[in-house]
Amino acid sequence: MSELEPVPGNFLLHHYVPQLEVLKQADVFICHGGMNSVSEGLWYGVPLVVIPQGSDQYLVARRVEELGLGIVLDKRAVTPQALRQAVTSALADEAMAQRIEDIQSSLRGSGGYRRAADLIQQALYQPVRTVESA
Repeated sequence: MSELEPVPGNFLLHHYVPQLEVLKQADVFICHGGMNSVSEGLWYGVPLVVIPQGSDQYLVARRVEELGLGIVLDKRAVTPQALRQAVTSALADEAMAQRIEDIQSSLRGSGGYRRAADLIQQALYQPVRTVESA
């Protein structure tokens, strides 16, 4: 953490933060664009500012942007001003807020991990269908 000094007075640094608890109270979520983080942000209806760092995060960030669920910043071009503008824009975008609300409703209505487990169980015990040639 010492590498991050000097720390502005309105920042808190911790070795661990309970992300889900924070997202329940957050107005915007600045994240790296991992699928879990993006899904959790959307579950809680929080606009996203995504700064991908590597691997699949670039693909997830591109999809977030395509769907209008957040703003993507290039990690090489992040400045305090760019970050502030992205956060301000995400918070002010009413159309984005509506799309996030729609996704949130879809996620919450899908049945979650229990529904996924049920579907897997059903698939495991279904007879295999074969296509017979004519």
